[in-house]
Amino acid sequence: MEEIVHALGIEWKHLLAQIVNFGILAFVLFKLVYKPLLKVIDERIEKTKEADLKSSSIDDKLAEIKELEKKTLDEARVMSKKILADTEKNAESLSKRLDEEAHARIKKLEEAGAKKIAEERDVFFADLKKQAVEIVAIALEKSIKENLDASTKSKITESAVKEVEQLVKK
Repeated sequence: MEEIVHALGIEWKHLLAQIVNFGILAFVLFKLVYKPLLKVIDERIEKTKEADLKSSSIDDKLAEIKELEKKTLDEARVMSKKILADTEKNAESLSKRLDEEAHARIKKLEEAGAKKIAEERDVFFADLKKQAVEIVAIALEKSIKENLDASTKSKITESAVKEVEQLVKK
């Protein structure tokens, strides 16, 4: 075996020196590079885990916010429907009240018109009665002026006026 090692050009002293150098290099690299590198990698893994937790927390909060938004919109829709229904009900009652007030005003106007017509009719008939009495009195006076004395004339005139008044009252 020594021949094979020598044929390959390997010397034990050099091989031993290279093994020692490799050991020192491996130790130095392990202490100065590998451990700090592992430490940095572990820190990054931790930060990644924290970021994942924060991300999931943010996602949960976002879902809660969306649910709250949906709930608020649903409540707003219900409230707006209620307000709309109340407004329609109020509009209907206001419309009915305005109709009733209009009918009451119309009725008052009709009653006032009927009263005014009745008053005008009464005035008209009073004037008509007065004129009829005057016409009858003038006609009687002319017809009896020639044939009767004054006391008889006044009695006949009074009785004629009374009869005309009774006819007019009917």
